[in-house]
Parts: sequence; C-alpha cells; structure tokens
Amino acid sequence: MTEQRYAILIASSQFEDDNLQNQNAPENDVDGLDRILKSKEYGNFSNTFPLKNSPHHRVQEEIDRVIQTANKDDLILIYYSGHGKLDHAGKLHLATTNTNAKYLKSTSISINFIKDLLDDSRTTKVILILDCCYSGLAGEALREVDFMKNFNHYHK
Repeated sequence: MTEQRYAILIASSQFEDDNLQNQNAPENDVDGLDRILKSKEYGNFSNTFPLKNSPHHRVQEEIDRVIQTANKDDLILIYYSGHGKLDHAGKLHLATTNTNAKYLKSTSISINFIKDLLDDSRTTKVILILDCCYSGLAGEALREVDFMKNFNHYHK
C-alpha cells in the first residue's frame, strides 16, 4: 500500500472575542504552506485541508476525520498559525474564530484533544507544527502518546 500524506493547515486570524487580537499572517502562512506541500518536488501531499478562520468544532471534526482515515504507513501533518492560550491549569489551547478566552475548554482546540485522537490513531508518523504562543507546552502533552500501543492494537 502506498503512503498517503495528509496535511491539516489551520489559520486563525480573525476572532469574535475582543480579548483576542486579530492577526495578519496566518492565512498567508497556510496558503504558502499548502502550495509547498502540494508541490511534487517539496511535499508531494495529495491530501491537504486548509482551514481558515473556522470555528473550533469544524477544525476538531477535520482533525478527527483525518486521523481516523490515516493508515499505519501514512503521514499526518498538522499545522496551526494563530493564538495559543493557556487555561487555568496551564494547558495549551489553540484559538479559533469562535474562541471565547473566558471559556477556552469549550470554544477552542485543546492540545489534549489532539493527543487523545493520536492515542487512538493507526499511524505512527505525525508532524505537529505550531506557530503560536506557548507552543512548547505541546511537547509535554504529546510526550505521552504511545504509538507502539497503537501499532499493537491495530495489527494483532
């Protein structure tokens, strides 16, 4: 079976919440990365999913769909450009157009949401690129993803 390459490219630059400042670059970042990833000489990704200023539930659904679709030998790249926010427990959340800074857990994408999906994923090849504040905290949360457990679960 041939490896498939999936890229979920998330740009969050326009926000309904006045506590989140609008940004200029995320949409351009996603457009440029999408072109590079689709090119035969640099990325050779046939499955790219650019999401610009989408609400959190739309982004979560797309991440879930791609992770569930990917097979063992497939590659998933998740790119996010926007605001990273911390909840009261110090956990990272990725802001989307409908994020309310007061209600991060219910209106943003928690890095733990992504971790939970990866815990159940068949693939062992995932690239996560975060262009946001507090992005270093993602490493702490994702360090616990056990890809070998997933491999054994799906390949018995």
